[in-house]
Amino acid sequence: MVREVRSRLSNLLRMHLIKPPEACRILDIGCGNGDTLKWFYDELGVPARQLVGVDLMPSRISRARAQLASVRFIEANAADIEFQAKSFDLVVVFTVFSSILNSEMAADVARNIRRILAPGGMVMWYDMRFPNPWNPDLRAMRRGDIGRLFPDFAMHLEPATLLPPVARRLGRFTTTAYPILAGFFPLCSHYVGLLVCPDACSRR
Repeated sequence: MVREVRSRLSNLLRMHLIKPPEACRILDIGCGNGDTLKWFYDELGVPARQLVGVDLMPSRISRARAQLASVRFIEANAADIEFQAKSFDLVVVFTVFSSILNSEMAADVARNIRRILAPGGMVMWYDMRFPNPWNPDLRAMRRGDIGRLFPDFAMHLEPATLLPPVARRLGRFTTTAYPILAGFFPLCSHYVGLLVCPDACSRR
């Protein structure tokens, strides 16, 4: 699942990012253990000084600092972070908005993201497109929901991630069967992609 998502994102970045990833200032909201920032650092060559992670949970921040000691991590609410306007080229939001059940708070987070994005900046998105019947503390983020949060952004979103109940049953056939089934979009549980600021001049 991780390889699939990162492969899709790498392709989209090549298509739409107006400068190389290693030249970008990147903020990961809801950074968790820092795995996505580690991907930017280890595999995409983004210097640690250009990476920032934010999370509400102190334990996650501690684990993130343990694996990326040279990256700046902040314990904070995404609606309240006070970075300068236009200070980031890319803002990462992985399973963030599905965890915000209050619509006003979600709108505040989206407005803050728009404020801190530089001209040509983008939001890197990965979140659920189906509700989870076993977890009422999560909500689905369909294209219409995303569009209401970022109404003036161009959306380059693709269905991704084979439904976990299906993926867990693949067993030894995972390597061959997963890519085939993940290409059947009704079986994909998430959207992955980029939301592009209206002032972005995408590279073709």
